[in-house]
Amino acid sequence: MLSALYNYLEALRISSRLRLWRYWILPGLVAVFIAMVILGVGFTLHDNAGNWLADKYPFDFARGVVRAAAPWLSLVLIILLGAILLKHLIMVLTAPFMSLLSEKVEAAFDPYYQEKPFTVARMLNEMMRGLRLALRNLIRELFFVLILTLLGLLGPVGIISTILIVGVQAYYAGFGNLDFTLERHFGVRDSVQFVRSNKWMAIGNGLPFLFLLTTVVGILVAPAWSTIAGTLSVLAEKERITNL
Repeated sequence: MLSALYNYLEALRISSRLRLWRYWILPGLVAVFIAMVILGVGFTLHDNAGNWLADKYPFDFARGVVRAAAPWLSLVLIILLGAILLKHLIMVLTAPFMSLLSEKVEAAFDPYYQEKPFTVARMLNEMMRGLRLALRNLIRELFFVLILTLLGLLGPVGIISTILIVGVQAYYAGFGNLDFTLERHFGVRDSVQFVRSNKWMAIGNGLPFLFLLTTVVGILVAPAWSTIAGTLSVLAEKERITNL
C-alpha cells in the first residue's frame, strides 16, 4: 500500500520525463463534466425525491419537520450515490485515453513492449471491458457499503464502519485504475484474481484518487495521475513476480 501511495510521487516525475502532461487534460475535463452532471441531477431531483420521502413518513408526530428536512436529506443521499457512481463513470468514459496513457508508460519501461495502434475497434473494446468491470464492481461496492452503513447505526461500531466504507471504495477505485494496465496482459477473470491478491496495492492507489475527487482541481488531475501511479504499481509487481 505504501508503495502504491509513493507511486503518486513517481507519477509526477514520469509525466515530466516522458512529457505526458498533455494526456492529463481531456480525461480531466471529462471527469469535471461528469461531476457537474451528477450535481445538476441532484439539485434538480432533490425536491421531488424529498416530497416522495416525506409522503412515506407514516406518523403525524414531527411531520412538518420531516417534510422540511426531506429535500435536503434526499439531496445528500443523491450526492452520496453520485459520488459512488462518479468514479465508475469516469473510468468507463475515459478508458480509451487512460489505456493509451498507461501503455505509453509501460512502453517506456519495457523495451520489448510494442505499442498497439489506436483504432475505433480498440476504443470500443476498452470501453466495453471498462463497463463490464464497472457494473461488476458497482454492484459489489453498493452491497458492501449498504451492509457497513447499516452496521454503522449500531453506536460505537459506526467509526469502524466508516473506515471500512472508505476502504471498500478505495479498493474498487484502485481496481479500476490498475485495470488500465492489466487489460493488456489478462482477461477479466485473471485481472480480478490479480487485484484480490494485491488488495493493499488497490487500496493504496484508490485512497488518493478518492481524495482528489473531492476538489475541483483534484477532479481535473485524478484520472491521469491515478492511472500512471497504478501502472507503475502493476509493472513493479509484474517485475517482482518475473524475478521470483
